[in-house]
Amino acid sequence: MDEREFRHSPAGRLVRTPQAYWAFMPNPLPPEFQLESLVGEIADASLALGQLSGLGEMLPNPYLLIRPFLFPLQFLK
Repeated sequence: MDEREFRHSPAGRLVRTPQAYWAFMPNPLPPEFQLESLVGEIADASLALGQLSGLGEMLPNPYLLIRPFLFPLQFLK
């Protein structure tokens, strides 16, 4: 683990364990957020999902795109 990647993480902090290992301690949940910025992000995500849905309806067989994501799940059963 590269400790530098976690030093300034907004999700938590690094601490040393008694065995001298690094451990990532996450911040308490839920994190603080600004509702105004969250509304814009949700609107952007909704727009992107709508565009993806529209493109999927144009495909003759949209399951060709879904199948690669389902295939690995067969091994987990």
